[in-house]
Amino acid sequence: IFSHLKSQIGICSKIYKAGKNLKMSALTIATALSYFNIYCAKNNYTDFERIYPAAASLFLASKVEENPKKLTTIIEVFKNEFNPPINFEDTTVILSIIYNKFHK
Repeated sequence: IFSHLKSQIGICSKIYKAGKNLKMSALTIATALSYFNIYCAKNNYTDFERIYPAAASLFLASKVEENPKKLTTIIEVFKNEFNPPINFEDTTVILSIIYNKFHK
């Protein structure tokens, strides 16, 4: 369980850095972190698969807190900063996470 928490904290720091790079407000970043932690509490995924819900959390928070950013912009920041080891081009995966996991 310790490695699971360590991994979650690592992804949270990536969300924070991405939010700062996108010049998002502290409230938007905090909302994204909250969404991500709720997501992690309800789901069990490996490290690299958490990049998708991390981006989804940041995207959703940007809309909720009225600090909107395009999903493609968020994906570019994650790709440039963190070089995820998966195909990160597919926005439909991120949108399906938002709809299926956060929408319920």
